[in-house]
Amino acid sequence: MKKRFNKIAVFALTLATVSAMLFGIQTNASAQGLCTLTCPTIPWTCPGMGSPALLTLPCGAQVMVDYCTRNANCNGPAVYEVEIEDFKVVPGTDLNCSAQQLVDQTTIALLLTNPMNNPVPPNGFCYNNWNISKTACWYVNATLGEYQDTIQILYGACYGNACCQSMYTICNNNGTLTYQCQWVQATQQNCQGTMVPPDGGVGCWFDCND
Repeated sequence: MKKRFNKIAVFALTLATVSAMLFGIQTNASAQGLCTLTCPTIPWTCPGMGSPALLTLPCGAQVMVDYCTRNANCNGPAVYEVEIEDFKVVPGTDLNCSAQQLVDQTTIALLLTNPMNNPVPPNGFCYNNWNISKTACWYVNATLGEYQDTIQILYGACYGNACCQSMYTICNNNGTLTYQCQWVQATQQNCQGTMVPPDGGVGCWFDCND
């Protein structure tokens, strides 16, 4: 399902519970356990919640991404996990972007720009342990902006069991990161009629790509 929007877009991609906040850093945030591959006792740290990452997408949009990270290293080699919580589109930058492009390109842009500061492989080498999680069932809602002179288009995670996970191989080619998706999986694909959008949003739809 593709839509074009030219106002602020807010993406709440995974539902997160937060147990503490200190100087804008949130810890113990998780997607209700939906997107935890391993090590459920290892907490999430959310530097991207207080200072969102500003990314430029191939379709031309600029987005401000809230995210959480953790190093799941309880069972052998670490898995560097990133959970996208939500993001806003800078007004007027998404004229040439569909809803699906905004979701998919934000995922890859976050991966390749690495504001999380995940360990990067040496030049000419690859790491195969980067994971990104987000919602698989989306809803959209429109609300007035902070100063009530703009419309915020809210994309968010529908209530229910709907996690989208992707595992990536990241390579360093002379300082430029490239990626290859190893696998992508979703806990829910039938979003319409089974998932509930909060806050009076439009019905849920499925999107879980690499």
